[in-house]
Formats: sequence, C-alpha cells, structure tokens
Amino acid sequence: MKTSVKVYVTLLFGLFLLQGIYGQTHRVSFTTIEREIDLENLADPKVVYLFEDFQKARVYYPNERIIEMYVNYRLLVDDMIVKTERRGIQSMIRGDVFDSIRINDMLFIFDRNLGFIEKFENHGNAFYIKHQSTYTQDEVVRGAYGEPTPSASTQAVNIVSASSVAGRTGQHITDLTVQNLSEGEVQINILRRPVFVYFIDGEPETIINRRQLNRLFPDHRSDIRAFLRNESISFDERDDLIRLGNFLTSLE
Repeated sequence: MKTSVKVYVTLLFGLFLLQGIYGQTHRVSFTTIEREIDLENLADPKVVYLFEDFQKARVYYPNERIIEMYVNYRLLVDDMIVKTERRGIQSMIRGDVFDSIRINDMLFIFDRNLGFIEKFENHGNAFYIKHQSTYTQDEVVRGAYGEPTPSASTQAVNIVSASSVAGRTGQHITDLTVQNLSEGEVQINILRRPVFVYFIDGEPETIINRRQLNRLFPDHRSDIRAFLRNESISFDERDDLIRLGNFLTSLE
C-alpha cells in the first residue's frame, strides 16, 4: 500500500513539474553565417515545441466521435503535428474539422485568426492562452577581441502565419527558414512566451502587462492592482495567467 502511495505521489509531482515546464517563458540565442536559416533545426527544442516529446491527446469531433493520437505543437509556426506509425509525422487538419483537443490538463481549440489557443475551462469564451515563439535577427559585429556583439540595427522578423507554412487544411509539413541578407554573421533571438488573450464581443485582445489589463478593465483597477501584488502574478507564466483569468471571471 505504501509503495502504491509513493508511486502516485511521484507521478503527481512529475505532472506538476511538466505543467510548469510547458508554461514557462524561455529565451535562446544563436549565431550563424548561413544564408538560409532553418530556425527549428538550429534552435533549442524548448522554443521550437510546446512539449519535450509527443503527447497522447484526445481529439473531439462534432459528431461526438473521439480519437486518440500523439501530438506536439510547433510554436514558431502555429502547427499541431501528429505522429503515426503508418504515415510518420504530419500536420493536423485544421478549421472546423474538430471541436477541441485535450493534451494532459490543457484544452485547445482552433481560432481562424489566432490559430491554436488554449481554452480556460469553465470560463465561457472569454479567456485563452496563446502559446507561441517569436524571433528577431541581428547583424553581428565582432569586437576588438573577436567577441560577437549584436549591432545596433535590428531586423525584426514577424512570426510566420500558419497559412503560409503548412496550409489551413493541408497535412504537408514545411521547414521554417528565414533569409540572412547581411552577407555576414547574424544572431537569432527566439522568445517563447504564453500570451493572455481576452475576447471582447468576439474580438481578441492580447494582454502582456498591467497597463493593458487596466485599460480593458477600468472599473476594477484597484482590485486588479491588489491581486497582482498580493499574488505575485507574472505575465510570463501559464499558471499565473490561469489564476488571473479565474480572478477576472469573479469580477464580471
């Protein structure tokens, strides 16, 4: 009996640990002289994929059909990929084909404007989390001792939309490459961050700081200020964003 309890506690602790890893903010950088930069191949996997490995998921369809499959999420290109024994790895068909996807304690839906977003359960259709990675490209100038230092001029690279990479209904997986136009060494900086999304009359508003939050909830500024301070809420952590969603729901 004690052994069973010990195993259960160990598994439970492991689940909490994984949840923390999946929801954390990460920043990575690397340099390259390649003209065609394969971001996903060169970057640390923790900013490329939401999960360290493929996860068992349950996909719910409108006709109450449920299919289990192994999936992962490509953060840079908003692409949910499926691993199968017969066909290998493919992009999941998007659009209105399925209702939702449950992966561990996370529930995802597909929004035509935002792509795959995590839904806050029991909160209607107001609060979501967008898991994503974005990147910038800096030209590198070598210092006096040969140390690389990013130049003052930064070339910002917008996040690639899902439609331009994999297609909204296609299953073909396309590599993500960006052009190095500097004719020299560049530094790629990738930021992985969960983004809090609030839907107002069907339109999404992203909230990444306290100022934006106060602007959207002007009648509750004092309550929000106290909650953020007392609960030490970070806009970079998934678990804190869920706590924030729970609090905002109680205000409505």
